[in-house]
Amino acid sequence: MPTLHIPAVLFHLSNDEKEIVVEGNNLRAIFRKVSELYPDLVDRIIQDDSLRPDIAVAIDGTILEDGNLIQPLSADAQIYLVPPIGGG
Repeated sequence: MPTLHIPAVLFHLSNDEKEIVVEGNNLRAIFRKVSELYPDLVDRIIQDDSLRPDIAVAIDGTILEDGNLIQPLSADAQIYLVPPIGGG
């Protein structure tokens, strides 16, 4: 299952979980599942059904350039939330 890695600056929104493993074949499905567990975390990531401009996402080491939440994910995808430098 894909793993969502949480940056330290957002630990407080995930009950200090550093990684969240959930089923999903695209980012939208992943964030939907995560929102069931940690709605405040997803509110910090998603705005109006798109990634917030101050958060980037890297999938398997590559920054997602277009914010495409329906991009297919592999079953073992590693998803990293990338806050702005300084944790802003």
